[in-house]
Amino acid sequence: MERQEKILRLSERMKVSLEEAARALDEAGGDLLDAALLLERDKDAGERVVHIHSTAANAVAATAAAASQEAAKGPSTEKKVKEILGAVIEGLFTHPILNGVVLEYKGKRLAVIPAGILLALLLVRWWILPGLTAVGLLVGWKFTWSGPQWGNAALNEVWGTLENTVERWREKMKSDRPHG
Repeated sequence: MERQEKILRLSERMKVSLEEAARALDEAGGDLLDAALLLERDKDAGERVVHIHSTAANAVAATAAAASQEAAKGPSTEKKVKEILGAVIEGLFTHPILNGVVLEYKGKRLAVIPAGILLALLLVRWWILPGLTAVGLLVGWKFTWSGPQWGNAALNEVWGTLENTVERWREKMKSDRPHG
């Protein structure tokens, strides 16, 4: 089967443009099945980034291209989690007074709890922190991580997502309450 015929067939079967079919076929080293798999994975990912798992001879070069595309998208979730956990642990031991959690309610600062106190509570009475945190989130407290290591934007972004989720849940509970 000629290259043009493969491209046409691939384009029709996978419902992609001729250019996308040609690109996938080239990256799969001319293997029609591998090209179809590449296009299918692209559709599953919701974007047109080629993820190479090809048996073709040029898979090494194509894998390097895919890796550079992945790197251009930004750090992976695993990398972000490691970064956040590293900042939290480093902050506990390097600056136990400067790093901490700022507790706010309706725009007013209620307290700043240093990392050293949080660590002491974790070691002595670990169950207090999750309980206070859960109650605080449910009543509308806002928590902000602050300090040299804990002022991490990614850490506060993750915490903000949790706060927003709890806030939406609280609002839903209010609206679902029977009136009367």
